[in-house]
Amino acid sequence: MRKDSSTEIGQQGFSRLIVKVLKYIVFILLAIVMVPITIKSFSTINAGASHINRYGHVMPLVIGLGVVLLSLVIFSYYKKVMQLKEGRLRYHTIGLSVLILGLQMVILVLFNVTPTTDNYVSLDLASAMAEGKISELAYPGLDYFSIYGNMYFYTLLLMYVFKVAALVGIANYIKVAMVLNVLLIDLSLYFGYKIVIRLFDKKRAVLFLALTALNPLFYLVLPWTYTASYSMPFFMGIIYYGIVYYQTEKQWVRVVSIITIALCSVLGYFLRPTALIATIALVYTAVIWCISKKGIYKQLVLSALVFILIGGIGYYSVSKMISSYNPDREGNYPVTHWLMMGMHGEGRVNQIDNSYTSSFPTKEEKKQANIAKIKEYWQEEGASGYVTTLLKKIEIVWADGTCKYAARMQQDNTQSMLFESLAGGKKDGMVLYCQIYHAFLCLFITYSVAISLWKDRRNGIFTLQLILLGAVVFYLIWEAKELYRIPFIGLLVILALVGIDDKSQRIRKTSRNKFISGIAVVMVTTILLMAYQYDHFTKQPYNQMKYSIRSVGQTSYMDYMCDIAKENREIEQEFYARHSFNTIVLNGKKMNQGKQRYVIDLLDENRELCKQFTINNKKIKSNQDILLSTELLPGGQKYYIRIKAKNPKEKDSIGFGYRKSLTTSQYEGELVDLNNETSYVSDLFLQVMECSEATYISERGYCSIAIALLIFELLIGVGYYNAFIKNKDELKELDYNEKSEIIETP
Repeated sequence: MRKDSSTEIGQQGFSRLIVKVLKYIVFILLAIVMVPITIKSFSTINAGASHINRYGHVMPLVIGLGVVLLSLVIFSYYKKVMQLKEGRLRYHTIGLSVLILGLQMVILVLFNVTPTTDNYVSLDLASAMAEGKISELAYPGLDYFSIYGNMYFYTLLLMYVFKVAALVGIANYIKVAMVLNVLLIDLSLYFGYKIVIRLFDKKRAVLFLALTALNPLFYLVLPWTYTASYSMPFFMGIIYYGIVYYQTEKQWVRVVSIITIALCSVLGYFLRPTALIATIALVYTAVIWCISKKGIYKQLVLSALVFILIGGIGYYSVSKMISSYNPDREGNYPVTHWLMMGMHGEGRVNQIDNSYTSSFPTKEEKKQANIAKIKEYWQEEGASGYVTTLLKKIEIVWADGTCKYAARMQQDNTQSMLFESLAGGKKDGMVLYCQIYHAFLCLFITYSVAISLWKDRRNGIFTLQLILLGAVVFYLIWEAKELYRIPFIGLLVILALVGIDDKSQRIRKTSRNKFISGIAVVMVTTILLMAYQYDHFTKQPYNQMKYSIRSVGQTSYMDYMCDIAKENREIEQEFYARHSFNTIVLNGKKMNQGKQRYVIDLLDENRELCKQFTINNKKIKSNQDILLSTELLPGGQKYYIRIKAKNPKEKDSIGFGYRKSLTTSQYEGELVDLNNETSYVSDLFLQVMECSEATYISERGYCSIAIALLIFELLIGVGYYNAFIKNKDELKELDYNEKSEIIETP
């Protein structure tokens, strides 16, 4: 008996050792990647914020100052929440939920964004399919859906939603897609809230809501509907039901959980395969659980069989549904294409790699060509070059705090002051806040990982850390893009909350004098930083563009009218100018075989001539812009642009860019061919704006912002002082761990 007992103890010790090793591998690897991510997050500012970028080498100080202030706010609120009773806690939960939803509604109602890039193509095709104009997953004149098979399910999902919207008389499909985006993001937020309750308690869940309310990306990604945000609830659902499965002892709850995980995995995969990172992490956790807990093996095997059965049925059903719409899969890009792009340079999408892959007709030929090119890039880059690429990819995907949201929102039809401040020419403040918030998250995630090296974590928290590691590793080998972080923003908030919770339990008493001195240093630093760029913001003029219409040219859904002279076309584009303007920009490409000149008439709402331009292809700039300047014309009315050949007998010299469209116009106004009596659904790629030189902000406005910042810093200091300095004795009595409310995972 003693021998059996000692053997069993030895086996248990060996099992614990294996589990510890498996966990430490994750902690060490995550620490290795989080350190450079955090360092970069304190110095990265999106290139679109050109004015804030002038801080240059002192940018880490600017971001660091913001992180300090944000930390004081969070820690003050942390202590307040920890002291709340159940009734008060409910009020905070409701209040924060209403605040989040209210801010989302502001974006939903006041922004009117027409999607760009492949999001536009998918939405436009889904609209046409919903209206019965097209019956297959193929966009006329574009090879997009024959190349990118990953957008099939997303497009069909939109189609079914648009059909339902049409039944109740809603025809604004772009707004419908935005509403669905809000619902899905909020569902992921709900799962995040429930995850925190499962891992901690309701008080930490309120803190999760507070952190979410402060997270700018939960609002700024709403107008850009895409698989990145649509996949969020499936990704978070996998995590939540995985935790439920590990925590419960009820068999029926485990069965429901594993079925839900299987369905979320399938649907998440078809929307965005990165959802499976959570599923894989749950499998890794199951292995650890199986090693550390006896008698669980059979249950996990049965659960795996249920998962495979439900997942297999779901996968087959979705695949069958997609196939019923006859997508052309033969020329789809293989996975190796994105691996190839991630092998060199910055690891971004580039036209050279795209052209190379598309030059091969079949998927198998593309795959073999990509593999050969990957080997070639490896030989060219070498180990040191590839490490440089990896570091750059980390910076692009994980260090940028904006996910490049503004680039996806340029085609806003309102061009209001709110848009201008959040995503337009004066977005520098919002971009800076995005970066401060992200650096704050990265700092506390890294802190929590460091604590994990000597603190025994619950399996649930370990699983979250494992998922983050999987996501980072995945995008080290995949192509890099800022928006790829969007599906993980809820996960990052939860992991930062773990670090905040760790740090809050270790806050030590600070003397009154030291704290006051610290706040004084913060305020003096703010004054110096504001003075440092005072002249740039208030005295140096720069080119300002106030848009009435802004179209972003994308070759993926652009075509060109190259036969205006040949077919004797007279093109007329109607548009509505919301603001006064003095500049019009068209898009065009040179046709070198022709010497044709074109007459472009600008007419007012009564079709009276305002300005006439005569141009040839020398007017086209390197970026394909055709710039037309006029005197300042009033806004608030319709205008017309007419384009015709000066001499129809000569060959065409310019192809004028227009948007390929099935149902969705970029802006209000019809595009017609007057001579041939043809009306187009499409519209010209047109930009209408007032160009002027002015300072970024007035001296009075700049000083007002500086004073407001100082007052805000003072209020933050007072709040923290009251929470942690004035009432020192409360620190001893406050039970941060709330052990009675925590549901321990195995």
